[in-house]
Amino acid sequence: MERSEFEKMMERSKFENQLFHLRKIILDGISYFIVWQELTKEYEDSNQNLNQNKGWWWQYRGFFAPARNALLWSTLMQLSKAFDTDPRTVSLNNLLITARNNLTELTSYATQDSLEDIQVMIIKNTELLHKLRRYRNRRLVHYDSEEVANIELPLEEVKTLIEETKSIYNSLKFSCDGKYDNFDDIMEDVSLHTSQVVTIMRTSDKHG
Repeated sequence: MERSEFEKMMERSKFENQLFHLRKIILDGISYFIVWQELTKEYEDSNQNLNQNKGWWWQYRGFFAPARNALLWSTLMQLSKAFDTDPRTVSLNNLLITARNNLTELTSYATQDSLEDIQVMIIKNTELLHKLRRYRNRRLVHYDSEEVANIELPLEEVKTLIEETKSIYNSLKFSCDGKYDNFDDIMEDVSLHTSQVVTIMRTSDKHG
């Protein structure tokens, strides 16, 4: 039985809402990572200067140390969500499956070939995604396992995954509405405001 125009409209609306929700998941992960990077830089600088001047990081380490760790775990969790394969989740994988099953109504700016290209982009990151999931699962389920120490996620690999995630998302979004998402403006705000807070802490430390 052919669906009514209303049913088609509601299905597209649901797909667009899920796409927007996925954007928030990805953007949250990127934001956490930006702040984590800045705090990590301050942590490393503080360790180098520990014998000369303990500074604000050391003075407030009871807050900034757990906050820094929490930001890293939150980054990895959000990236994991973006690529989740559980059919109940809103993820790149599941939205792509939905789009491929209803190409005409949901992704009017796409072809089967262009959607296949998005699938290839996801597959290209399989090894890194597998490492991410193992790292996440071992940390959550077996935090004290010795095997955790053997699973490393170098900074550059996390950066690569973030860029790949943005690219895959934008390819999917363009397929839906013919537009790309500009993450840069919000990323710039997060970076600027984090730097401003760090500057305030440095200034306060000098005059404290």
